[in-house]
Amino acid sequence: MTIEERKTRLAELEEELARKRAQEKRLVERIEFLKNRRDDDESNFDDFVAQVRQARPDLAFTFEKATKENRMGSHQAHWTFPGARRGGTVMWVHGTSELCWGIDRRDVEAWEQYERSCGREPRYT
Repeated sequence: MTIEERKTRLAELEEELARKRAQEKRLVERIEFLKNRRDDDESNFDDFVAQVRQARPDLAFTFEKATKENRMGSHQAHWTFPGARRGGTVMWVHGTSELCWGIDRRDVEAWEQYERSCGREPRYT
């Protein structure tokens, strides 16, 4: 193996090590999050409800709390808007408090019309 090949291989190994350390850090953070999470923590659900309503006060929501019994990994809310057939859902991204929005594909056109009727460009967050 030449010196250049060794340098290239060393750079590859250093990149792989950096990726593995980042993965390990995310796993440790997730484990800590799960350890500190209490199933009966009403404030957690209340925080979710408040965050969702603050993000889109113009939408109508039906909220569902994540419990061991329903085996949901995150709290979620179903939402609708004028003209919607099915609407969409919003939940926290696994292990975070970041909202993840989804809309039924059959409602995309109605969503775009709704957003424009409110004087906004269609947005999905």
